[in-house]
Amino acid sequence: EKRKWEQARAREKEAREREARERELKNKETKDQETREKERREREARERIARDKKEKAVAAAEAAKSPKPTIPASKKYERPSAQSYASTETTSAYDARTVISSSTASSYTETLSSYAPSTSTARTSPPPEYRGPYNTSDPDKIVMKAVYMYNNTAPKKPISQLVSGEANVTDGLVLKINTEGLFIDDDVRRVPQREWDVKAWSLKGIERGTLNPHYILRATIRDTEGKYYIFVIPSDQEWKVDVGLARLR
Repeated sequence: EKRKWEQARAREKEAREREARERELKNKETKDQETREKERREREARERIARDKKEKAVAAAEAAKSPKPTIPASKKYERPSAQSYASTETTSAYDARTVISSSTASSYTETLSSYAPSTSTARTSPPPEYRGPYNTSDPDKIVMKAVYMYNNTAPKKPISQLVSGEANVTDGLVLKINTEGLFIDDDVRRVPQREWDVKAWSLKGIERGTLNPHYILRATIRDTEGKYYIFVIPSDQEWKVDVGLARLR
């Protein structure tokens, strides 16, 4: 009887050791797969950056070769009137906004004119009177059209918003994504919008989708209200989002 008991104990020990080895091997394979996937994403992001730089360099070279149009000396610059500016704004593609919450096409459709003014309270100075539209090739600065804050109690209407070029917000509204989280700045006025910070530790999940001509990013945070942010980004800024999310992961 004692021998049978010892043999049974030996078989149990051997089975436990075998299971431990198999579990360790499986964990190692999972980690290796995650590492390879991360390296693949980072490599694709680097390649996209390099490709974008190359395309811009080619475009700049072609632009330099093409003759510049001559402007008659007698022609005077006329600053747009408030009426003509308003007409242009109201007929733009941003009057009617459709925001998707995920790549599976759950959507919210609202009109920008029905939204409340931005709740940003940062004191800012007026932007320069004469300048062109804001643009930057900095991969750390993702140019945005708008960001909206929602919660589960009112999923169709934002509880707060920042819209590029409206209220005290310039067209230099940028999103920065790094290892610490998501951060918004008004790059023209050099004003950080710290009340819109989304720290990495508070993130519950990030979803992405497209709604031509926009790229949509949804960031959900861990709180009792089910709060989440919808970032509306031009599609040509998508590669910068990939770079930022690679850092965040």
